[in-house]
Amino acid sequence: MTRITLANKEVKFLLDSVAPERQVELDKLWKKYEPEFRLLEDDGPAGQFVMEAGLYRIVRFNHRVMRLFWLGAFVAWEGYVSLHAHLVGEQGASFARFREMIDNFNRVLAEGDPATIPLPAHVPVPGSFPSRDDPMRGPAELAVFCAGWALLHEIRHIQFQQEGKSAASDDRDAMRAEEFSCDEYATKFILEQVGEYAKLHSVSEQQVHFKRSVGIYFALFTMALASRDRWGQTDTHPAFQDRIVAIRRHMGPDDINLADAIAHAAFGALWHFWPNAPGPFKRVR
Repeated sequence: MTRITLANKEVKFLLDSVAPERQVELDKLWKKYEPEFRLLEDDGPAGQFVMEAGLYRIVRFNHRVMRLFWLGAFVAWEGYVSLHAHLVGEQGASFARFREMIDNFNRVLAEGDPATIPLPAHVPVPGSFPSRDDPMRGPAELAVFCAGWALLHEIRHIQFQQEGKSAASDDRDAMRAEEFSCDEYATKFILEQVGEYAKLHSVSEQQVHFKRSVGIYFALFTMALASRDRWGQTDTHPAFQDRIVAIRRHMGPDDINLADAIAHAAFGALWHFWPNAPGPFKRVR
């Protein structure tokens, strides 16, 4: 019970931080649906990458998946930096560190005890934030939105279940439609009221939207890494490329903005090694 209570507190704190302007709404959601977050073993019978909702109020996850969402933000950032360095002709530009970070991600994904795998150089331990002048501060902050987006997706499944609107297990189209809907919910929850946050903190609404959008893109990047070669449509989930396209539509303006460019560069670096990987503005044949 202690582990469950601790997980509930940690998740609530994380979600309050990804969209502080919606804290009152989130408090009401917590009271209405009473979600329960269960922290599982990293190498238990549920599998290695665990992030799932069920039984009307339970969201199960493990330390591994949270470690991967943290690490995935840094891998995505390194992809963006590496590709940018190549495009501007920076001397000594290389994808070597990016490749090493992908390998590290894969080891964390596969190892029985992921905590035994040292993180790449300069990547802080999950949950610790470097000083604001440290180049690793940016991806550390973005990692919070990665995990927050994924958890909000699962909370939407809980809502569907309690409201009697969850897809039947024998209705493949309905199950895939529910996944699209949960993606939409998580994306809009983080982005729809950025104007309120901007007013409260006297900052640019565009800047807030940009930062949170990159965080969502990096969540998708992490999921692409974790599901390598399993990106196609299944009985329960749409093709990952289709999900990315749909999520981009929910992000806001259709014009290409800086968040799109950063995401495109991160995925573009991934295509250097995995040409068939999905990504923004790409159609996978």
